[in-house]
Amino acid sequence: MVAIDNAVALVTGGQRGIGNAFAEALLERGAAKVYVTARKPAPSDDPRVLPVPLDVTDPDAISALAARARDVNIVINNAGALIPSPLLDADMADVVATFDTTVTAPKISPAEVARAVLDGVENGAREVLVDEATRQMKAALSGPVEGLTVALGR
Repeated sequence: MVAIDNAVALVTGGQRGIGNAFAEALLERGAAKVYVTARKPAPSDDPRVLPVPLDVTDPDAISALAARARDVNIVINNAGALIPSPLLDADMADVVATFDTTVTAPKISPAEVARAVLDGVENGAREVLVDEATRQMKAALSGPVEGLTVALGR
């Protein structure tokens, strides 16, 4: 079990979206300090939040962060980027898939995801499945292969 109270955390991609929700939830649960990363981090008004530059594709930036944040005992590796080809040059199927995944797919709020994951961390869970589709897929993996099929609507 990991205690969040008085912990020092690192949240990559912690200044926007779900990463920001994780950083805020960690502080609400008593984290003493949270390093938040971004390629171009913005300053924070909260003295417990330490913005740090990080490009996760740059090994030197990763090494610099590791040297700076030696006191971290919780890591939430959230950073990522979708860098599709320019919209006017992209294959339409890629554009549709990107929008379906990032814009129109049913989602729970970032705060709900952060709450569920941190509940799991505090309770010693080895994995936390926060959405119904993922839970169903995980359940299907332990059953017959037919459970892995997707129903097609007509």
